[in-house]
Amino acid sequence: MPELEARISTASAAGFGRPASDDALASRTPSTTLERLSHGTIWALADGIGQGGRGGEFARAAVAAVVSQYWDALTPDPAER
Repeated sequence: MPELEARISTASAAGFGRPASDDALASRTPSTTLERLSHGTIWALADGIGQGGRGGEFARAAVAAVVSQYWDALTPDPAER
């Protein structure tokens, strides 16, 4: 089967009247063929909208949690192998 190569890039613009964008992107790509076949690749994007200037913090936490939960759910517990 032919390989599919994926490249990730980002671009984000600050909203009207904001000094910086609070959007967040996280991804995880497999490092081995076995991981590629069993896990695939995941990308998560969160809009950093929020009150009190913490939107970016929440967006980063959200994408990190999604990627981590997805990957960990597919990784068998060593005790169960």
